[in-house]
Amino acid sequence: MSERELGSNVPSSTSQAGSAEAILLERLGEAGCLACECGLLEEAEQIYSCLVKLKPSSAGAHIGLAIVQSMKGMASVAAENMRKVVAEFPENDMAKAVLGLVLAELRQPEAEELFKQVLANGKNQDAMHIARLCMPDAPKEQAKETKQEAAPVANASESLEVFRHRNIRP
Repeated sequence: MSERELGSNVPSSTSQAGSAEAILLERLGEAGCLACECGLLEEAEQIYSCLVKLKPSSAGAHIGLAIVQSMKGMASVAAENMRKVVAEFPENDMAKAVLGLVLAELRQPEAEELFKQVLANGKNQDAMHIARLCMPDAPKEQAKETKQEAAPVANASESLEVFRHRNIRP
């Protein structure tokens, strides 16, 4: 039987290549996160830099790179890059939360406004969690994700620990 007779249930070689590429990019993102968690910040930065080059339209790749840059003490660079990401993806709450996180680390007052936007939008639970960690005095009516309040974080750098591979997708 030909592919046409089998219908759309048989993937074409083009769609197989596309899905293989997506899986590879996802695994690279996970490798970057793992490198970061293991303290291999140079390697994590290389991985995310490559992901940004391979997939410049991916907010997740930029987010991963910004987290690593911040952990390496390059918060100003991370903030500059994340401002561009938020401008390109204005509806991406995770990008706003990460920009807010980096700005909080730099003690910039704009961070609070970004966290308020993320909480008001209420769409991305992970981004809302980050906002609450960095803004423990957030209004309770905005705490939609759980009935428990997040514990306050001593500083913005510690809140980088909330990121896991599920939060960073290319």
